Amino acid sequence: MRAIGYIAFFFFSLSAVAQTSNYRCKWVLNPNVAFQVDTLSLVPESITITSGSLENVSFTYDPTTNEILPENASFNDSLYICYRVLPFNLSEERKNRDVALYDSLKVFRDNLHYDSPYLVHDEREELFSSPGLNKTGNLSRGISFGNNQNVGVNSNLNIQLEGKLTDDVSILGSISDQNIPFQPEGNTATLQEFDRVYIKLFTDQTELSAGDLRLTNKENSYFLKYLKNVQGGQLTTKYGSDTTYVAETSVGAAISKGKFNSIILDAVEGVQGPYKLRGPDGERFVVVIANSEKVFLDGEQLRRGFDFDYVIDYNNGEITFTNNVVITRFSRIRVDFEYSDLNYSRTTINGSHYQTMGSTDFYANYYSEKDNRNNPLNVDLENSDKEILANAGDNPFAATTPGFDETDFSQDRVLYKTDTVDVDGTPTPIFVYSTNPDSAQYEVRFSLVGAGNGNYVKENTTANGVVYKFVFPVGGEPQGEYEPVQLLPAPQKKQMVTAGLEHRINKTETIKGEFAFSDVDRNLFSEIDNDDNQGYAYVVGVNSKGRKVLESYELNTGIDFEYNHENFNRIDRFRYIEFDRDWSANTAVQGQNIFVNGNIGIKKNKDNLVDYSISFRDKENDVTGTQQRFIINKSFDKVFLRSNGFFLNSKTSSTSSKWDRLTTDLSWRKALLTTGVKYALDKNVITNAEDEVVGTAMYYDAITGYLQTSDTSKVFTAIDYTYREDSDTLKDRMSLSTVAHTANITVKSNYGQGSLVKLKTTYRQLENVGAFAYLENDRTLMNRLDWNTGLFKRMIRSELTLSSITAREARRDFLYLPIFDGSGTHVYVGDLNDIGVRDIDEFSLKGETILILPMSKPLCQQMIL
Repeated sequence: MRAIGYIAFFFFSLSAVAQTSNYRCKWVLNPNVAFQVDTLSLVPESITITSGSLENVSFTYDPTTNEILPENASFNDSLYICYRVLPFNLSEERKNRDVALYDSLKVFRDNLHYDSPYLVHDEREELFSSPGLNKTGNLSRGISFGNNQNVGVNSNLNIQLEGKLTDDVSILGSISDQNIPFQPEGNTATLQEFDRVYIKLFTDQTELSAGDLRLTNKENSYFLKYLKNVQGGQLTTKYGSDTTYVAETSVGAAISKGKFNSIILDAVEGVQGPYKLRGPDGERFVVVIANSEKVFLDGEQLRRGFDFDYVIDYNNGEITFTNNVVITRFSRIRVDFEYSDLNYSRTTINGSHYQTMGSTDFYANYYSEKDNRNNPLNVDLENSDKEILANAGDNPFAATTPGFDETDFSQDRVLYKTDTVDVDGTPTPIFVYSTNPDSAQYEVRFSLVGAGNGNYVKENTTANGVVYKFVFPVGGEPQGEYEPVQLLPAPQKKQMVTAGLEHRINKTETIKGEFAFSDVDRNLFSEIDNDDNQGYAYVVGVNSKGRKVLESYELNTGIDFEYNHENFNRIDRFRYIEFDRDWSANTAVQGQNIFVNGNIGIKKNKDNLVDYSISFRDKENDVTGTQQRFIINKSFDKVFLRSNGFFLNSKTSSTSSKWDRLTTDLSWRKALLTTGVKYALDKNVITNAEDEVVGTAMYYDAITGYLQTSDTSKVFTAIDYTYREDSDTLKDRMSLSTVAHTANITVKSNYGQGSLVKLKTTYRQLENVGAFAYLENDRTLMNRLDWNTGLFKRMIRSELTLSSITAREARRDFLYLPIFDGSGTHVYVGDLNDIGVRDIDEFSLKGETILILPMSKPLCQQMIL
């Protein structure tokens, strides 16, 4: 019976897992006619189709027939279709009895008499009649109890509304409330947000949205980019007389949920994670707003999801990468995200107006994000604290208060005594951890102020809590990252106004321009450092797109000029992720920016095009240089060549930077097989005035060979191998430092109906050579097995995933607090070292040592710091 129970539990678990994963992807050969991709109905909004060249394909989907019709894909293209399925097929007719056998009150009629004339009934009555409005939802009540918690009552409410309130006004709403709020885990590509209230009323011309919103900018604006998760409302209205005059106005006001931050993560060779996200001032514990993150690896944005590139723990702010990407010590990981910051109530206001008048488009945008300095949420500010903030200016580390209090001795707390040391001939008072009841009289709270900004570091001890130790400065420079102070958060403000104009000269040529004004105040309590709050920027340009040349080719050209004032500040990122890195620029240096950009290119299709662009940049006090880029794609029957290049020459006051990048992919494609070779180089050299090498951002050569079968093969196989050589600076020259071998094997097979097995293995070997041979070599092996199948005509779905990667565990500091009601998890054994305080080694699990303890010993609860 036990074995039967285990088997039943196994299938139940597999079914439960499958219920949470209705996302599917598959390759199909384009039949150029409407076809069914699955036996179940699809969720229309979830369908994405790309061709074998990874370009998006337009399509139409008919839920009544469950058929998809591609629109812009060639007949020979293989299509990669991803979608979510419903647990049934809407196109099939299912019934136990004919609906004609039921009256309006759902009373079943006997088959022999259903044609009798007495079957006339009134319409079904409703308590609140709302014809045309679809209402679904549920309300649940639950009781939870257990051996280590009190009895509790749970309540959940979910309501969805859709339909028409009147002939002209429609409604779309979702109300979800749960008494235990939590954030969804970032292990799927799409997230279901909980505790969410959202209602939208709309007509053909007007739309009103209220509740939990995602405010975003219109695509027209060049300088103003933002994506914010807020709670509030937004009104949008459209008006115009005819096609020559069309306008749209939108206004919104909301309470912001978080702040924007961008962080660079230090990659570790072969370690997939977790990687910790921090706040802008180095805060270790941040709660990331769900679905707000953008993760970039080597400049390319990744996709969230266990089946894709990474997963994220929003509550702990930790990112772990899957087997689909390989993290090396050369990887560049950058993450943009919003994090919860509840120091002050923050209001967000946005507005926009877009107008078309014949061949001219005009637009204006406004965005404001401002803290209410008179309404602090999680901080209690005294008048003395406000005076400190007023004198701190824009320096966050200048707004501090003493972080120590005199207190009575207690063996349950980490306490300090005062001492005086000689620092470069100056007597300096410091705090020293002490267990002496006569001198341990101070409770000290330390704040993280950043590496090199503090004089204290964490010390490894057995104390029941975290202990900090003073370290002497070296050459007058602090060597720690903590200080015995408390940082006072300053209220902030970010505002931007933009206005733009675009005029179409003819069908191919346009002239456009935009002006932006920004106002950023990092401390609303202070008038100090306000001279750099306001700045402006503008861009003007002329473009020609789609002019026919050389028979079937199109000519695309353009030139523009851009100016950024030295105090101009963005709201969110409006340039690509590695913009400053590609210029060898220092983002910390303030200065005006001047850009001149030009491009020219001809294009027949994605496989036959040439494009060239050149950019000049002059950043005051930082960098001056020129960038050149090119793309060349050419097809010769079954042979395809794709290449792109990048060249930089830039100078600063003391250094020069030269950067060459080239990627070339030559492939041969046949019906059942694709093979090819890639060559890539990325060589950056930074030299000083004496032409000596002083640094590099990247310097490598890599060659890759690959082979894969057709996407529609019953057994899909892909093999690739990469050989890469990296160099680093050695004295005044570049020297070969590492040689890397990376191999990937992927095998995927579809067997039976709806059954799939997939195996992917990655092996990487990194060898340190030359002058760096003394370093330890690294080897990385990653494996992943995916298996899913359907049983009993797919009534039971089973999924199994086995994955092996190299990861790391975050370091945790523990603290034990006394709890006298018997609900603790640990017990205090006793003063084993006879020093009069409770050390962390003197606590054990309750069941292990409780028999040897006197009744007066308290039970304790373990807490993670």
